[in-house]
Amino acid sequence: MTSEGMSGREALTLQQVVHLRTEDGKFQAVGKLAEIGGEFDFLSIEMEQDDREYVNAPAQGTEILCAAQGDNCVYRFPARFRSSSALPEKKWYLDFPEEVLREQMRRFVRIPVPSDMGLKVKLPNGIGSLRRAKEMTICNISGSGICFASDQEAPVGSKISVCIDDLPGYGELRTTATVRRCTQIRFLNHYVYHIGAHMEEHISEKQQDKLVRALFQLQQQYLKKGVGVV
Repeated sequence: MTSEGMSGREALTLQQVVHLRTEDGKFQAVGKLAEIGGEFDFLSIEMEQDDREYVNAPAQGTEILCAAQGDNCVYRFPARFRSSSALPEKKWYLDFPEEVLREQMRRFVRIPVPSDMGLKVKLPNGIGSLRRAKEMTICNISGSGICFASDQEAPVGSKISVCIDDLPGYGELRTTATVRRCTQIRFLNHYVYHIGAHMEEHISEKQQDKLVRALFQLQQQYLKKGVGVV
């Protein structure tokens, strides 16, 4: 990951998704940049919160650590909290940042997945076909790939079959994936394999867009639980 400083006027645009938190982690939320006002004097963020969370806003002057999603990057900056709108509107008003830190990121962010989310995988059997589906544990998933733990290895370059039971807002995901890495890891008195597989070439653009939205919902759930910060 590389980073560089740049002007907030160049980096920030309307409808950007913005992750917000305080340094102590007491406040964590997600919103969209709704307005840049006052000759670049303030930001208006349309918050994705329920009413109870929204009315419990930070005190005026609280420093908010912000991360705005860009094209293959994230823009990080601190901004002082000014005020919030009255319900039913849900908007936070923050100082406009003159400078932001641009961090180049991988195309798709990896999201950790709850261990109880069902995953079934068919691995190669060594004679040109696939074994029967077996339940395995997901480590993480992105819009283009998946990593999971297996008690059996899979050759790099081989094709596998993946089925995830219930992604939020997506439902069941079934697809082929290509193994890109297979790492042996010692666990207690035996070995397991962390297998990373690439799905992008096997799913449609529409499926991928839907998957990215599902993963964004998972991110929001983690933020509400205080798990994983921006």
